[in-house]
Amino acid sequence: MLDVIFASALRNATATSVQINNQSARGILLQWDISAIDGSPPVLTLSIELLDEITGDWVEFEVFSTTQNAVSATQYISRAGQTDTPSGVDEKNDHDLPQGAFRIKVAHSNANDSTYSIAARYFE
Repeated sequence: MLDVIFASALRNATATSVQINNQSARGILLQWDISAIDGSPPVLTLSIELLDEITGDWVEFEVFSTTQNAVSATQYISRAGQTDTPSGVDEKNDHDLPQGAFRIKVAHSNANDSTYSIAARYFE
């Protein structure tokens, strides 16, 4: 089952999801659908941030190196022991998804409009 992280909407600035509490998942597959980009395309960078429970600050855990700047459908996976890249997955990282609070962030390089959605599937 897929969880919607960002519903399809027009965005023109860095966006962060609501806090997601991970109880038992060891990995995550993110499906990112960019359906429109207006003007000079922004460079969009996807990352996972963890909540530091002591300071209350969000810290970068995973930054996917494959950036986007065009209409596309892209999949990213972060899962320990993921030695191969499954068919259809654009980037993989060999990391467990830590227990506790995390969120998804999409950084925008400029203020031009882009429309996208992101969904997640979790691996036990």
